[in-house]
Amino acid sequence: MAQHLYLFTGEDSYRLDRELARWTQGFVDKHGEGSVLSFRGERETSDMLSQLQGGGLFAQQRMLVIDGVPLDNGWGDKRSVDDIGVIVSQLKRLVEQWPDELWVVCISAKPDKRTSDYKWMKDAATIKEYDTLTPAKLRSRLRAEYPDTLTSDQYDQLIERVGTDTRRVLSEVDKVQRRMRAHDVMSVSDEELRLITSGDGEADTFAFVHLVFREDPSGAIRLIDSVRDTGGYWAIFWGSATRWLRLLIPMMEGISQGMDAKQLAKELKAPPFGVAKLMKLAQAELDYDGGERVRGFFRGMLGIEYDVKSGTIWEDEVRWQLKAIVVSGNT
Repeated sequence: MAQHLYLFTGEDSYRLDRELARWTQGFVDKHGEGSVLSFRGERETSDMLSQLQGGGLFAQQRMLVIDGVPLDNGWGDKRSVDDIGVIVSQLKRLVEQWPDELWVVCISAKPDKRTSDYKWMKDAATIKEYDTLTPAKLRSRLRAEYPDTLTSDQYDQLIERVGTDTRRVLSEVDKVQRRMRAHDVMSVSDEELRLITSGDGEADTFAFVHLVFREDPSGAIRLIDSVRDTGGYWAIFWGSATRWLRLLIPMMEGISQGMDAKQLAKELKAPPFGVAKLMKLAQAELDYDGGERVRGFFRGMLGIEYDVKSGTIWEDEVRWQLKAIVVSGNT
């Protein structure tokens, strides 16, 4: 085993990145600026190999951070098999007499464990794993680090809503905290938590479309306000809502022609999950007025978008305009 060869792996990108940042900063603090070199992508491979081949020629301590080695099937940087082979071959030569001043950290979020490169590195390197936390472990961590933000039950609700990706969950916790500071409150209700948090934006915009047409227009208005109050990404919210409507309208036409969910997904080139989620709503709107309410609402959104781009209204007015068409579509 090489004394200073490490493999950072695991699909929890937040924890992996945070630990890597701690390592590299500690190395810089001890050995000075320029002691850590990061190599991302194949264009930098020749420079990296020069550093590796230098071996004991350099007296200065240095750390090389190499993304995508061994072959990564996860979120990390991608390299060709040939490029990885060249890098691993050089590491194999170094292992025979590893330079004391050289540290190498390879990063592969989800390494292909079938490859010979991984099998060699498993024996040659010290492996640091940062796998996705279980819901229970993530909740415990959140309660320990943010005990005054949400209750244990609310953390469970948040994790169920957005998943167990640490980075994504912490982003939602930050939104809750900003909401609490903005309103000078010490806690939020379960309903407020549902309105505030949105994960990647898709969950709340799908809820928005349902609230507009089938359930509770006042709830849709509260959701619009929640995007404003929490500093949410308005452009993402708007774009996602528009995409749902662009899918809903041709879906209604397909249903009118007798198409089922599988046929619709193929025809619309849409994910089957999204089609299945919208089918009930599409059928209900067809039964209500042949889909005219949905088409009218979509025309209203396009009109607002045109007014913003042409400078007729300011972007801050968009929320009020959207609320207006929500109300008019349900009266």
